[in-house]
Amino acid sequence: MTDPNGADAPGVKKSAKIWWTLTDEAPALATHAFLPVVRRFCGGVGVSVESADISLASRVLAAFPERLTPAQRKTDVLAKLGELATTERANIIKLPNVSASVPQLESCVAELKSKGYDLPKYPGKANAETMDAETLSIATRYAKVIGSAVNPVLREGNSDRRVAPPVKDFAKKNPHRLADWRADSSTRVASMSDGDFYGSEKSWTNESREPATLRVELHAKGDGGGGVIQTLKRSVVALPGEIVDVATMSAEKLAAFAEETLRQAAKDDVMVSLHLKATMMKVSDPVLFGTVVRTYFADAFEKHASALESVGANADNGLGAVLDAIKNLPDADRAEVEASIAATYASSNRPRVAMVDSDKGITNFHVPSDVIIDASMPAMIRDGGRMWNADGELEDVVCVIPDRSYAAVFAACVDDCKKRGKFDVSTMGSVSNVGLMARKAEEYGSHDKTFVIERDGVVKVFNGDDDDDVVFEHAVSEGDLWRMCQTKDEPIRDWVKLAVNRARATGAPAVFWLDPNRAHDVALTSKVRLYLADHDVADADVSIKSPVDAIDFSMTRARAGQDTISVTGNVLRDYLTDLFPIIELGTSAKMLSIVPLLRGGGLFETGAGGSAPKHVQQFTEENHLRWDSLGEYLALAVSLEDLAHKTRNPKIKTLAKGLTTATGKLLDENKSPGRKVGEPDNRAAHFYVAMWWAEAVSRALPSFKQLASDLAASEDVIVRELTECQGSSVDVGGYWLPDVDEAERAMRPSETFNALVDQIMMSALDPPGSKTVNEIYATLDENIKAVREKLGGNDVALTLAEKIVYGHLDDVRGGDAPTRGASYLKLRPDRVAMQDATAQMAILQFISSGLPKTAVPTTIHCDHLIAAETGDVEDLGNANVENKEVYDFLSSCGDKFGMGYWKPGAGIIHQTVLENYAFPGGLMIGTDSHTPNAGGLGMCAVGVGGADAVDVMASLPWELKAPKVIGVNLTGALANWTTPKDIILKVADILTVSGGTGAIIEYFGEGVDTISATGMATVCNMGAEIGATTSVFALSERQLEYLRETGRGEVARLASKNRHNLVPDEGCVYDRVVEIDLSALGPHINGPYTPDLCTPVSELKTRAAKEGWPVEISSCLIGSCTNSSYEDMAKCANLTKQALDAGLTYAIDFYVTPGSRAVQVNIEKDGFVEIFESAGATVLAKACGPCIGQWKRRMPPGVKNTIVTSYNRNFAKRNDGNPDTHAFVTSPELVTMLAFSGRLDFNPYADALTTPDGKEFRFKIPEGCPVIPPSGWDIDDSIFQAPKADGSGVNVAVDPESKRLQLLKPFEPWDGRDYVGCPVLIKALGKCTTDHISMAGPWLKFRGHLTNISENMLIGAVNAETGKTNAVTHHRTGAVGKVPEVARAYRDAGIKWIVVGDQNYGEGSSREHAALEPRFLGGVAVVVRSFARIHETNLKKQGMLPLTFADPGDYDKISGCDVVDVLGLEDDAFKPGSGLTLRVHPAAGGDAFDVRVNHTFNDEQIEWFKHGSALNFMKMENAKRSRSVVG
Repeated sequence: MTDPNGADAPGVKKSAKIWWTLTDEAPALATHAFLPVVRRFCGGVGVSVESADISLASRVLAAFPERLTPAQRKTDVLAKLGELATTERANIIKLPNVSASVPQLESCVAELKSKGYDLPKYPGKANAETMDAETLSIATRYAKVIGSAVNPVLREGNSDRRVAPPVKDFAKKNPHRLADWRADSSTRVASMSDGDFYGSEKSWTNESREPATLRVELHAKGDGGGGVIQTLKRSVVALPGEIVDVATMSAEKLAAFAEETLRQAAKDDVMVSLHLKATMMKVSDPVLFGTVVRTYFADAFEKHASALESVGANADNGLGAVLDAIKNLPDADRAEVEASIAATYASSNRPRVAMVDSDKGITNFHVPSDVIIDASMPAMIRDGGRMWNADGELEDVVCVIPDRSYAAVFAACVDDCKKRGKFDVSTMGSVSNVGLMARKAEEYGSHDKTFVIERDGVVKVFNGDDDDDVVFEHAVSEGDLWRMCQTKDEPIRDWVKLAVNRARATGAPAVFWLDPNRAHDVALTSKVRLYLADHDVADADVSIKSPVDAIDFSMTRARAGQDTISVTGNVLRDYLTDLFPIIELGTSAKMLSIVPLLRGGGLFETGAGGSAPKHVQQFTEENHLRWDSLGEYLALAVSLEDLAHKTRNPKIKTLAKGLTTATGKLLDENKSPGRKVGEPDNRAAHFYVAMWWAEAVSRALPSFKQLASDLAASEDVIVRELTECQGSSVDVGGYWLPDVDEAERAMRPSETFNALVDQIMMSALDPPGSKTVNEIYATLDENIKAVREKLGGNDVALTLAEKIVYGHLDDVRGGDAPTRGASYLKLRPDRVAMQDATAQMAILQFISSGLPKTAVPTTIHCDHLIAAETGDVEDLGNANVENKEVYDFLSSCGDKFGMGYWKPGAGIIHQTVLENYAFPGGLMIGTDSHTPNAGGLGMCAVGVGGADAVDVMASLPWELKAPKVIGVNLTGALANWTTPKDIILKVADILTVSGGTGAIIEYFGEGVDTISATGMATVCNMGAEIGATTSVFALSERQLEYLRETGRGEVARLASKNRHNLVPDEGCVYDRVVEIDLSALGPHINGPYTPDLCTPVSELKTRAAKEGWPVEISSCLIGSCTNSSYEDMAKCANLTKQALDAGLTYAIDFYVTPGSRAVQVNIEKDGFVEIFESAGATVLAKACGPCIGQWKRRMPPGVKNTIVTSYNRNFAKRNDGNPDTHAFVTSPELVTMLAFSGRLDFNPYADALTTPDGKEFRFKIPEGCPVIPPSGWDIDDSIFQAPKADGSGVNVAVDPESKRLQLLKPFEPWDGRDYVGCPVLIKALGKCTTDHISMAGPWLKFRGHLTNISENMLIGAVNAETGKTNAVTHHRTGAVGKVPEVARAYRDAGIKWIVVGDQNYGEGSSREHAALEPRFLGGVAVVVRSFARIHETNLKKQGMLPLTFADPGDYDKISGCDVVDVLGLEDDAFKPGSGLTLRVHPAAGGDAFDVRVNHTFNDEQIEWFKHGSALNFMKMENAKRSRSVVG
């Protein structure tokens, strides 16, 4: 049974991510300054911001990967973003980008080539008949880049564009200048009367329920008079309900119109201008543009036709391209052409031409992209119907718009202004727009279906292969244009709905602009009427008008101060969302542009970029950027609003409101970018927005209070730094592909502002004021440099482990150079993590310290006390009842001492840490032996005892013997069925359970890049089973990907910048290197009873029979902290689905443990839980459960059986308390497949299962199993209790009668004398783990009560004298009793005692109770052949003596009944490096004999011993410091 608080529970927050586009020119420059601000604020509320480079340069480079080096190649980000736009997850902020004209493309390619990119020359338009295959391929690829290549891909929804209230208010209070109109103005719009697209348009709707496949052919006359059929488009799919339109433009009539218009303008003595959109209509409009240019300069083109052709002069690219081309002519020929062009200007039948740049002589005819109609026409209207002439003065103009489709709208506007004069900006209403643009609607999707006709003939469109089913026919002539447009039904339906919703929301009339004389609009009108019937429009004013009537209606209302919603097709959307904003606001860049995507996502556009090139020019010349990022602020605010609604995250809503407030204040305080050098520019505007944004949100989000305060206090300094840099030229390393570092330096000149904005927390969940990753990396860098100097210089090569460990030295300048395996290091870990079982005792010790708050970020994770029995909900409910006292204690301690508290059900500590806290290069200690799991993200994470955690929480250095470093070189690549788990199983086989003792295992090599971050975590997690201090992987793209996808993109970016310190140096030396070829590695299974007994699965059947292992499996279990990630669950669900589809279910009990609440939320969302349960699985609580013995299993004790798990540890009795349970560990995939057979001798890689219908079934390798859900990483923040800012008022009470919690009393200090007459309490035989010393399972509930937990001391250890457990002899009475019972009797009688143990004593869990209990019950020393590292330290911390036999063979000389003296302690003889002596008094009689023993105490640890414990010593030191401060 699954959690009723499932993926849609109130606490669940959907993944919150914004994709911010990197584009071109001024918007791109502004992004360098603003994006860090965005990330700083968004990161604080769990919103990640990922950049998406869709700049022209990036798109060009992505088109030619095979010509570039691996380092130069670019991913086709636009394509990926287009895919994203078809999903609910999309939240894209789209900045203005260049819709490249041919000259812009050629300029970009030239720059890229100059930077070493091997790009081909642009060969012109693709033409299959005139180009060879290679050239055609190049032209085709460039065709996808040129023109408006971006918007059609991203605009998977319709447009909602309007002015934001703060902007409107500002415009009314501060009206921009509109020039006066003269009633006798000569300005007019000139368009064709026939022969254009408008007059020839035909329309057809696919009324079928099935898609139609249309075929476009030109049926032309051949050269010999016969017929020629040219296929123009082999297949055009028209979906059911889709409108398809075709139209043609007559080349002959276009040229005649141009000639007539030019002559008439000359006759009327009126200047002429041309208005098209060649960037968007990238096939047709360049032809129109070129026709007008050729017509204007007809004499020159005719006279010099041969010369112009010889240099490829193409008027379609504008006069500027022609002038550039003739530079390649001989001087005399060039002069002739130039003279002819000049003569044309002076001709009596040619009018003056409007100018783009009067000073530079650039006319309206020079560059197609300079006269984009939706910008040039509104600017003319704003300027009183005038444009600039050659003398730099405004003049009336004839506006040439050849096609009539939309020209009448501009004509009507011109007529209205002539009649009524300019608009009053201070009172006028707004004309917002709802635009039909999804799925490349109408003309803007026609590029690939627009053709320049090469022969006279007829264009025919057929439906399917039937030549008789002709949908369209058009008679055409050579040179004509023919095009097809498509408008899909779903976007139309959505467009109507959006219009009705906006009308209802605003109360303004919504007017559909549809022309009854145009075929397409007639078809569209019928659909609008049909779909309006689906809505109740009684409370909405919705109407349909012709475009001329609609603009008249809208202008009349605007002049009266009333708002209107224009509901238009794609092209008019484009035109009107510039026309009215430019009149109303002075710019369209200040408009709010929202695109609700059809699949539920959102695209938020930031305005137009028409002025961007001029701003770049000023910036490079004067270091002053005028670009106004108001559009970015507005878009981000609505983007955040959308995220807040979809993720149900109120913090994001607060952020959105705060940004809106800040934007309004920016306008009210007039802090928008100034026009001149010395005035605050774009960069200063970002600062003011940041300052007021922080101020606005800090009221509701305390984590922003410090930032708000710091920004306000630094205002004068920051503004000065942002303005003093201006006045001189600046080089950003390129126009189309700037150098990122140079651009960032130029756009972020304020070190003060940068320092405040760039602070990146280790986790957004940490308390404000915690150490930042920036600080950690800065210290890391400084310390590594200092250590290199001590080791011999800057060229000394270091392993990654050394970099991280030495980078966290407390005093790097003091002492000698560190020596691996010898030096004792004092380190400063970055954070502490504690699971609930060990946290109790650690916190009780911290309480004893008297400190008010932890010194480093510390978290508590409730995962150990939840017993697995029937399923998630029931088990969690039982745990909450049984452990309420403990949970309340931990929760209140979290509040009081500033610790983050993860509630029961939040998940297993290590998975939670990986998802929220781990980061590359960090150093963390955790009170659990599998803390190294975080090494999967490049963190050195070390399992320690609670006393070590207390030291760090109390701001004391943590001591660690400098680890050796074992390198594991992973070559090849993971393939087939091999998993990351198989890597560590093999490493355990090679190194054994003690082979990693005293060492960090560092994984490197080419194979690393084939492992996911969660796979790396699995490998590091189980490194604890071989005694390693920790394990770590070098920084990789897979780690960065995981950080980004779990909301820590800023950490990922900072890690990338610090890569040099997060990877091993080339040539570094390891103490040992293990070689593993991943390509040759196969699936393995380890066990039973030890994690280093490794068997290839291919040999398992034979070995099981030989060893007598039970082959019938009783239970299979997946999960635990080792393999419980989303990726693991996805693979197991995939395999389960395969079997379910074949009719199979699990043959035995199958248990699933998701690693965290986040994992559970996401696997429920994606249907994995349903798959598991359908096959018969029990989904357990997000807790350790059976992995640590918290399993109320229905298996009688003593029954010999086999279980297979994906866990990490498999000692006897570990999982269920039954010594006869044979526990095997392996990959979760193998566990899952074995569950369907129920037998250990089934090899799923070679064997088949039989389905219920008798067929053979074989598993297939799981495919399409991502590390993170495709729909994003959803979380549940209700299971986390954030640290309180002030816990002084929180009361932590412990009931003296409690059976679960007990306040600690300090241990007595050492009396200064040798220990004599100490009986051996027990001589432990063989393996003695912390499970044997202090069992888990039912004892976990007493982890906070030292008296009660001590009743389990050493009850699992095997007595070497008798072979029994929990039975020892009292050396004085001779009575046999339980181990804790006898120990307590000794203590109460004042008798000190010792324990003798074997190899790797204390391996396994980090639990310090295994050290506390012997100390509490009177023990003074533990003497063994060798120690597990953590346990040895834990014993020292509690004031005990961990000693090792100088000669391991002496273990055999001592019996469990002997009495010993520990000599060499008194008279200051106990020093670092000094040996001690055990004087053994044999119980069997005979002379005493001496045995030499060693210790690893250093000076400080000896002080721990003398004071009775490390905690006692710490309290004494704290008291000294307090007295010193008081004094």
